[in-house]
Amino acid sequence: MQRGIDTYTAATVVYESLQLFVAGKTNPVLMLIPDARAPIEAQHYPTDALNFAGDEFRVYYHSHPREHRIAGEHGHFHYFINAGDHNEWAHLVGLCMDAQGQALRWFTTNHWVTAGTWLDATTLADRLQQHWPQIDDAQLSPIEAWLWGMLGMFSREILALLQQRDSQIQVLGAGQEAAAILSNRALYLLGEYEIDLFGQFKSLLART
Repeated sequence: MQRGIDTYTAATVVYESLQLFVAGKTNPVLMLIPDARAPIEAQHYPTDALNFAGDEFRVYYHSHPREHRIAGEHGHFHYFINAGDHNEWAHLVGLCMDAQGQALRWFTTNHWVTAGTWLDATTLADRLQQHWPQIDDAQLSPIEAWLWGMLGMFSREILALLQQRDSQIQVLGAGQEAAAILSNRALYLLGEYEIDLFGQFKSLLART
């Protein structure tokens, strides 16, 4: 368990959210895109993004042209965390989804992909753990609760991905200016973690 993050409670929120989706014959993608078969490429869903936890977190969903999608991908969520300076946001992690609204993998990207403020893995981890206790899932919509629960349920894996991201940038950027690496469009994905949702549930239950 990460400091400030209760992964077991987060998993419970994910489970309860999935029950609501099943009962409503919907899924996280359909909650944002009524006709998920035809999303407008590059458009953010919702347009103004989802802000929750006292505006400390922001999430939106979008789809790239088919030739730029990961295998099996319909689109993905981008998570951002407040960088603490006049509405500046730092990219935290991406969550890839398939056409059935099932989570496929977490991923991290280079800075140019989402721009905004760049924060290193240690700072992102501290901010995530600091703001986590402020989130009351009872005040969240079903889609927000699911997004929050997934972030907490996989917090260990996400923080490891962020450390991997920074390590890759350090290695690739040896002898170069940091800005050159962060703006290098040849570097897009910097880490991926395949999601086994039910395996994660089993793993968390085994820890308790």
